[in-house]
Amino acid sequence: MSFDLQFFVRKGDTPPTVREVFAYLSPRPNYEFNFTGSGAEPEDFDGVKGPLGKEMPDPVGEFVYENPDTGVYFDMVLLSPEALQHTETDDPAWRAIDAAFAEAPVEFVLNFHRPGFFAREALPEVVALADHFNLQVLNPHQKKGEQFVPRKWTAEYLFASWDEGNRRAVATVRRRHQDRDIRFESRYVPRDRLDELYLFLRHRREIKSALGAGWLAPRAHLVGDVDSGAVSVGVSFTEFKSQAFARPDIVFLQAWDAEEQEPVNRRVVAWDKLAPHLAGALSERATPCRHFVLDAAKLRDEQKQAVSDLVGEDFDCYEPVDLRSVVDVADNAASGARLSRRDATARRADRDDPGDHDDAGEREDRGGRDRGPAAGSSRGRRAR
Repeated sequence: MSFDLQFFVRKGDTPPTVREVFAYLSPRPNYEFNFTGSGAEPEDFDGVKGPLGKEMPDPVGEFVYENPDTGVYFDMVLLSPEALQHTETDDPAWRAIDAAFAEAPVEFVLNFHRPGFFAREALPEVVALADHFNLQVLNPHQKKGEQFVPRKWTAEYLFASWDEGNRRAVATVRRRHQDRDIRFESRYVPRDRLDELYLFLRHRREIKSALGAGWLAPRAHLVGDVDSGAVSVGVSFTEFKSQAFARPDIVFLQAWDAEEQEPVNRRVVAWDKLAPHLAGALSERATPCRHFVLDAAKLRDEQKQAVSDLVGEDFDCYEPVDLRSVVDVADNAASGARLSRRDATARRADRDDPGDHDDAGEREDRGGRDRGPAAGSSRGRRAR
């Protein structure tokens, strides 16, 4: 299940070529191109010519955006000329689009069943691409009653549309999990909590740099209780080290044995149990996002002893939580709005055979019209 956007120019204007899109996306942060065809290696391409100035075929594949700090990822798929060929349709909306617009050779794909911050980071990239090439964006997920036509959407509007589809996708996953149709469960964390975590992850390097040498800024993680399944924000905390960190629910606390060069006294402690022992050395800051700063030099000996004496749970009581299983949609927040404005034939097929829908985290094959069978089409690609 995914949020797919297509790009168009008005008839009479020239859409960008695959190589022009390739040249635009290549230098942007966090993009990596996966070649799926053309017989060339990534280093063969400079966007125009290959080795020794030899003309190279168009790159075929997809750009994968993945932010190592926040965990956000999505795809920009490059479409070959064959993939842009469509079967004829009787749908008047699509016929009107065909008459007035020409499609650009790129498609945006963002999975549903993700936290909202995925879309908030991803969708400005859609707007930037559209602005750079003066493209119109076709949103097959827009609400009923809105004119189905490519246009200049804002990132805020696209987020609202993704959010609406995401709510329905989450509801579908929950229903199918309850029906035992899939072995996949949505793990709920409130949106404001996830957004707070996301902002720290996004600014973590900046915060660490501002504090200077010798300071730590450990990553925060989502972890699950192996017995209850409850999801918490966890931080790895090395005793008596000066550090900045996101507001945690639990702390993976450990001391460092300098002689043995290994961690000791490892245990998991609730933050509200640890924080009182750090008074005077701990401060909370609001910029560039909410976080805590511990100045270990201000800790008194009795505070250090109190922290060392804290008893907690074993590390093995918790396990990492995959972001693909985490949502910020409450159980009662699912929407009844339809997920797609794709052609009626595909909608009837989906309704008649619900087993064709992919499980959460997998792309649903929902082309607006049947594309040509060439490499470079996004149809049938494996989602992450």
